[in-house]
Amino acid sequence: MSSSSVPIVSVIICLYNKVIEIGRAIDSVIAQSISDFELIIVDGGSTDGSLDVVTSYNDSRICLIHQKSKGAAAGRNEGILVTKTDFITFLDADDTWCPDFLSTVLHLRKNFPDAGAYGTSGYVCINGYYQEANHYGVPDTRWEGYLPSYFKSMALGDPLVSVSAVAIPKAVFDKIGVFKTCRWFEDIELFGRIAYYYPIAYSTYIGSVYYLSSSNKVTDGKPEILEKHPLIEFLESRPENELKMHKYYQDILLYQEKLYLTLAGMHLLAEDGTRVRENLSHVHDSVFRRLKLQYLMISYLPNTLLGVLRKYNAKILYIRIFVMKYLK
Repeated sequence: MSSSSVPIVSVIICLYNKVIEIGRAIDSVIAQSISDFELIIVDGGSTDGSLDVVTSYNDSRICLIHQKSKGAAAGRNEGILVTKTDFITFLDADDTWCPDFLSTVLHLRKNFPDAGAYGTSGYVCINGYYQEANHYGVPDTRWEGYLPSYFKSMALGDPLVSVSAVAIPKAVFDKIGVFKTCRWFEDIELFGRIAYYYPIAYSTYIGSVYYLSSSNKVTDGKPEILEKHPLIEFLESRPENELKMHKYYQDILLYQEKLYLTLAGMHLLAEDGTRVRENLSHVHDSVFRRLKLQYLMISYLPNTLLGVLRKYNAKILYIRIFVMKYLK
């Protein structure tokens, strides 16, 4: 790509103190089978040598900008403002892409032009163990197409769309807005907002690796207390008649229960049993009964005992993995 030409796709990486991982992420972008891209790295004030890694790359496709605001969501929004293309992808600084990720989402856009977002499957890596997402509503074999129901897939399976494995047309941001600048669930909120207005195109090609264990993760600390999930806030802001007329109204209601369950798990990790039980009061579908009962029983344990369980008990680890998938 010459310096005067316009690339066909933009890549945004938000960076903050990821000296161990950032080179791995950049290498996975450079290794893409599609080379006609711009890579915008938005640094939020790294002090650990991450910038030295970035500036060591002699590649005209890489542009480093210094973030003016705080937080990953705000950084992505700043990156969106300076992109040169009408097709935008994201990669977290501690994740990686597989070589055909960009070619896959570009192919999806060509075949499914009405979609509001284009996602691929991916691996979750936990201490060197790679686990593929549990797809609900799509075939187990190689498949691409419009998701039959994004909301039902999200309610009954793992997240099908993640921030490190999605491409979004710039026109979609122009219509519905960019990332909400909150610390938690900003990506889940955006994808749900897109799915409310647009179909979602998807490929079961494994396009990314999300590393659950890496340095300086925002999810490493004790979760903060949220009054309400931001996607639930958006859905509740819609006029009641509009919501009831939505094509996927029943699936939206089911997904809302999953969001309440996720929020209950977050509050469980934050040792706030009262809020755990408050969120669980919104969960009624039988498909969530077992996990709801587990959360409910654990919520009555004293905080000191809960801390011991979090350290040693596999159930608490399972809760953490479940919740963190939805915090990404």
